[in-house]
This record gives sequence, structure tokens and C-alpha cells, in this order.
Amino acid sequence: MDRTRIDEMERLSGSVDLTATPSEVWKASLDHSRWPDWIDGTLSVSGVVHPLGPGSTYQEDTSVIGPWHARVSWQVTDWVDGQFHEHTGVGVPFLDEFVARFEVGGLQDRARLTVTFGYVPRGRLGRLADAVVLRRRLAQSLARTLQRAGAGGLV
Repeated sequence: MDRTRIDEMERLSGSVDLTATPSEVWKASLDHSRWPDWIDGTLSVSGVVHPLGPGSTYQEDTSVIGPWHARVSWQVTDWVDGQFHEHTGVGVPFLDEFVARFEVGGLQDRARLTVTFGYVPRGRLGRLADAVVLRRRLAQSLARTLQRAGAGGLV
């Protein structure tokens, strides 16, 4: 994997092994209609033009904290077919930029999904929010996302 913008950001990453082929996991990871089933905080996704691919744009309504929601605008900014897709979002509170990377690997009937969140806090308030709560909340969200993917929410 080449060094990308996400390598220069604050990062959180985790993996889950799935009883499915890498091809099945790849295909399922691109099905935006199922993202609310397994991606923590995703309430709805709109504006996706099929098929999802490099350069695609869409909007996500996401839960931030309690009843507070945000509308995030995303673009698929990096892609290697069958291996990974990376989405860059703007509109996340306290952040200048947020990147979500989904990597699929494995052999035959056992796939590994790795999800990486990269982000850049916005100014002093963003750095303070990151130190006090944001990083912890993102780590919890990542853990729930991987748990849901492994429990059948993805495939």
C-alpha cells in the first residue's frame, strides 16, 4: 500500500476476520444501502450513483453525540479494486477532514476487513475536543463497527 494522506493524520485502525470470501466482503463493503447495518453512527446514506467507485460522492447522516446529528459530504478518493476503498469526508464537527479506509484481504473462505479512521482536528477547539472526548468516541465507534461487521451486519 502506498503512503497516502491518511498516513499523515491522527489514525485509529482495527480488523475483524469474517467467514466469507474476500470477494464477498469487498462487494458487501460497497453496498451503501447496508452501511447503517454495520457502520456505527451511520443513520442514512443518500446521493450515491451506482456503482460506487473512484470519484463517487454521497452524503451521510450520522449520529454525533446523543440527539446531535451531522450531515457529512463524502468522496471516494482512493481505490484499488478488490483491495481497498478510501472515503474523504467534510462536515464532521470539530474536524477539518475525516478519512475512512476499508481494506479487504484474506484467503478463499476467510476474509479480513481492516477499517482505518484518519482525521485532522479543526483548530484549538478541535484539538481540545480530540484530547477530551473525540479520540475515545472514534475508538468506540470503530470497535462497534468491527463488532457489527463480524456479527453478520456486513455479510
